Parts: sequence; structure tokens; C-alpha cells
Amino acid sequence: MALKLISTLSILVLASFAYKVWDKTKVPDDIPVQDVSKVKTIEFVCRILHKLRNLLAYLNFDIHIGRPVLSFAFDTMHYGIWPFTGNGESGKDNEIETYTRNMAGVPVIVHRSKIKDRKESQNKKAPQPVLIYFHGGGWEWLTASYPSPTLTAITRTLEIPTVSVEYRLAPEHPYPAGLEDCLAVTNYIIQHHKELNVDKNRIIIAGDSAGGNLAAAVSLQLKQKIWQQVLIYPLLQAMDFQTPSYRENSGKLKYIISASDVVDCISNYGNITPTSKMLLLDNRHISEANRKSKYSSYVHSNLISKDITKLPSLQSYNTAADTAAVEDIEKTIFNPSFMPLMAESFESMPSTYIVTAHHDVLRDDGLFYAARLSNTSNVQVSLKNYREGFHAFFHFSQGPLRLHGAQIALNDLIEFLKERILDD
Repeated sequence: MALKLISTLSILVLASFAYKVWDKTKVPDDIPVQDVSKVKTIEFVCRILHKLRNLLAYLNFDIHIGRPVLSFAFDTMHYGIWPFTGNGESGKDNEIETYTRNMAGVPVIVHRSKIKDRKESQNKKAPQPVLIYFHGGGWEWLTASYPSPTLTAITRTLEIPTVSVEYRLAPEHPYPAGLEDCLAVTNYIIQHHKELNVDKNRIIIAGDSAGGNLAAAVSLQLKQKIWQQVLIYPLLQAMDFQTPSYRENSGKLKYIISASDVVDCISNYGNITPTSKMLLLDNRHISEANRKSKYSSYVHSNLISKDITKLPSLQSYNTAADTAAVEDIEKTIFNPSFMPLMAESFESMPSTYIVTAHHDVLRDDGLFYAARLSNTSNVQVSLKNYREGFHAFFHFSQGPLRLHGAQIALNDLIEFLKERILDD
């Protein structure tokens, strides 16, 4: 009896403490009223995951232990009590066929429209556009099932197949492993377009966050082989961690993403040493010469509309550290395949659709990229900056934490793709 009483009181105390933490969670003023409690919940869950990750790191547990927990948490937020309910990777959808397979030795999740297949079952199927997706998660977290809410919605509405790539993750597989997998799958689909019944002239590349980085890197290498790229709050530069969006949003929803998280992921993906990692976070990783080089102009606030931010670009770097360490870092972060914003030219790039979230430290990466692409001849650029957006908001278009802003953003993307497909 006493044990039951103690257990009950402990649960009540913990629940009360959790509620107080949740209730005190601050959200940006632009978040719609109906979404405030949902955004608080997302931040609260991410806070728990953040603490768990730090505990596992302190105890020297392998990163593999934390990955399933993080993936399960996001699947649950996206679908409900996944996989027991919902239409995610489980494939319980009368309109969508979902299955896994390998392409060029890389695992992928494919979503296909059953309705489209039935419509064309009596006739020769016309080749379809295909959307290839690279998931976010800092190159080291999450899985190919993460973007399923978005991909099933696109497949259901546009009746085109989508392919989500299970690329290798850092730190055990640092750059260029993940990029190589994304390139391999893309080239496989292009080369096997007939047997896959896809139109090789209408290849769509997409990704969010680190996946947006991979999508931009793939497009940069394949260029005219890609018909359309879609970048959702992409991570595209590691030169300056004091851009207006880093300064404006460093304290907002910090458990969803923070500058420290970004630097950790870049360091693990780029195989940058722990000592050098602190140089990035302190903006001590750029040599005096490169602070006034062409690279500096790629991340300047004069590329950003004053309607989005009036903060000037500080271009403020602390005294550079050890020369050898800085040279190693610069060799990595100025490589356009690693950070696509650092490319000198964007000639012959595909049509580009960019989504940025106003309350996201990565916002300006997408804005810089859009501005530079717009200054390149023959590149069509569409930019959507969502005032109610924050990092990771895009995939919350359904499920128990369905966000109004995510539904709008997804519908905007679907309408854009629909027009592109119909006009082609």
C-alpha cells in the first residue's frame, strides 16, 4: 500500500513539474493562437530528447542507442501512437502503396499512387515525374521515414512517386558518404528510368535542413539532369554563425535547433576535430584573408530583403586561432559539395523552390542562396519565408500536432509542383 502511494505521489510530482516546464515554454509571437500549445509540446519533447542525448554522451553510449528514440518520438508526433495508428511508413493507406527496396545498394522508401496505377492499368503507363527526398537530422539523426507525412501527401495529391533515401549517417560515415548515397540513388533512377517508368527529364530533388544541403549538393553536381530542386530550411554555409537569423533566433525554441546543434552536426559530418569545433561556434575559424574574400560576400545581409530583417551583417569574427587548424576548417567548409552556398557559379542550375522559416537560425542560409541564384541568368527561383515557421515545422502537416503553418506551406509546395508538372 505504501509503495503504491509513493509511486502515485512520484508520478504526480513529475507530471506537475513537466507541466510547469511546458507551460513556461516561450514561443515566437508569430505562431498562430491555435498552434501555440502544439509548438510548446514539440519544443518540450525536443527538450527531453536533448537532455537524453547529453546523458547518453556523458555515459559514453553509442549514438545508435539514441537514434531509434529520436525517430520514434518524431514518428509519434507526426502520426499519433505510431505505428499502431496513422498512415506512415506502415503503408496503411488505400490510396498509397509504400514499400522499401534498394537502389544502387542504398535503402529507400517508395510511395506510389494506387489510383494512378489503376487509371493507367489498361493502357501503357506514361512516364511520371519523380520526387527524390533526402531527410533532415543533421546528417546523423532520423531516417527515411521522417518525411513520410509530406511525401504521402505529395504522392496522393499529385499522383507521382516519391523516393526517400536512407543515406549513411555521420559520425561513423562522415562526408562524403551521405552525399555519395544521394548521388547514387539519383543516378540510378535516371539510368533506370524506363523500368521505373519515370520521366528522366522531370527529376525533382528535395530535402530539409541537412537534407536540403544534400539536395543542393546533388543539384550542383548534376545540374541540367535535375528538373526541379526543393530546399526546405536548408543548411548551406558554415562561414558565419553570426548572421541576422542566428542572432535573432538563438534563444527561440532552442531545443529544436540552436547554433551549438548546427556546429555539432557540421563537425561530425565534416570530420572536424572537437577542438576545432569550438572555433566554429566562436566564429574564430576564418582567416584574415578570407574575411575579405568572395566568400564573405556570399553571406552578407545585403542579400536579404529588409522586409525580413533590418539587422545588419556584423561580419564579426573573433581573432583567428591556430593557422593550421583554420586552414583545415576552411578547406572543408569552402568545398561547394560540402556547403553548396560556397559555389562560385550557379549557371545551369535547375528551377529552385526554397522554403525558409522566419524563426530559424538557418533562415538566412536559404535567403542567401535564393539571392545568389536570382542573380544567375536562366535560373528560376521561388522563395517562401513563413513568418509562423520554425525549424522542423514543415513536416507537421498532419497528426496530433498538426500545425496550421505547416498545412499552408505544404499546400503551397504542392500547388507549385502541380503548376510545374501541368505547364511542362
